Amino acid sequence: MKRVDVRPEAEVDVIEVAWWYEGEREGLGRDFCFEVESTVERIAANPLQYRERELGTRMAMVDRFPYGVYFIDEVEQITVLGILHLQRHPDSWRKRR
Repeated sequence: MKRVDVRPEAEVDVIEVAWWYEGEREGLGRDFCFEVESTVERIAANPLQYRERELGTRMAMVDRFPYGVYFIDEVEQITVLGILHLQRHPDSWRKRR
């Protein structure tokens, strides 16, 4: 399994979304964090199972939530660029490359 490097902006994504979900219903923010963590573990175990989007970037969908984990599969590590809503404009993750 490859090492995973989560960029600071991706960490901020998770925190902001988790706070929002927690405001909607107690415990939902925690559930979101758990699902993101599970998605990152799946990515680390088998990054090539996710289709390449463009510029070498891949995306894995987060279970139960309309979010995707955008990442790059590099030789020695996985770099997580962002955790973004699936309806967000596609350029939002491209800027993070």
